[in-house]
Order: sequence, then C-alpha cells, then structure tokens
Amino acid sequence: VQMTRAWPQMVVPLPSIALSEADNSQRADGGTVAAVQIDLRAAAPEEADALARQVNQALMPLGLRRTRCQDAFERDSGTCLKRLLYERREEGADTAPGLCVLVLQGQPVEGRVLWWRRQRRLQEHTALADDLPRLSLGPLVRDALRICFGAGALPGLTAAFEAGQQLELTVDGLSLQGLPAALDLLEGRPQLELAVVASPPAP
Repeated sequence: VQMTRAWPQMVVPLPSIALSEADNSQRADGGTVAAVQIDLRAAAPEEADALARQVNQALMPLGLRRTRCQDAFERDSGTCLKRLLYERREEGADTAPGLCVLVLQGQPVEGRVLWWRRQRRLQEHTALADDLPRLSLGPLVRDALRICFGAGALPGLTAAFEAGQQLELTVDGLSLQGLPAALDLLEGRPQLELAVVASPPAP
C-alpha cells in the first residue's frame, strides 16, 4: 500500500492512501478539534472496504473517531475512492474537572480546576511486513493543570511558588502531587499552574 500526503498530487500504484489535515482548531471554550481526512484508492470497492477496515484498526487506538465514510468514483482514472474523516476532540475549561482541594501550609484550600492537559507522543511499531503503520500512544510528555483559588490563598500560593515546593492535592477525589509552574493574578483571584509529578494513569 502506497501512503502519501494529499499534496503534492502524484500518480501512485493502487491501492493507495492519501492523508490530509482537515481541521486543527481551538474552540471558544478552550477545547480543540483535530481532524484528518483519508482518501483510499483501489481498483475495486471490495478492496477499498478492506483497506478502510485496516485503517480503522490502526487509528481507533489513538483516540480518533470516524465521523464520515463516503464512497466515490473518479471519472478520469476509473478508480474506486473511499473518503474517511477521523476526529479527536479535547474538551475545554467548561468540562474540566471541578473541585480541587490543595494542601497549603498544612491546611486544605479549595479551588476550581480551569483545565487539565495531558499529552502523549505517538510510538510506531511498524514491521517490514506490515501494510500500514502500527501506532500506539506513548508515555505522557506533559501533565499539567491550572487551578483558580480565592483571594485569601494568595500569600500561601506565593510562598509555595517561590520555594518551588511540591504540593499535594485532590481533583474530584483523585490524589495528585505537583510542582508550581506559574502563578498569575486575574481579577483579584490567583491562578496556579501545576506540573503534575504523580497522578493516576492517563486514559
């Protein structure tokens, strides 16, 4: 199977797969949408269907969801075309975990999580005999969250931030540990960004 980007246009032997980025945008609520369009070309519809099943098996473990599948026919070449669209949506602040309790100078302080971002790299396990790339999600390369507190927490947060003190907290009942990465004051309320150093496994 020949794999190419959708551009530049080129003639490749059948069957073939062409990839193109369909969306990579940020929504108003802070969430993101990533989408990839996959064009499968084959000599017969049954061959394109089989190729689509292999693509689906490769992409589903990456958290990509198929949102469109369409058959077409290219008049100039007589090639069977199957067009797939896969999307992944990351939710924004409005769906972030809600209640946070941070242990600050031995005392629990309540806050509200604005966002929790966990990013992982792709790992490739493709063998020479594989027709399609074999990918999986690798270890976390970023695990951070931002929390908004009441104004009364500012002195303790400032002291912890300046000391680089590792902090303990719970988010919706999950126990975490993190290091202060940023401290901002917005509209009189402190916002603390934590780099998580101990957390539950990523989904």
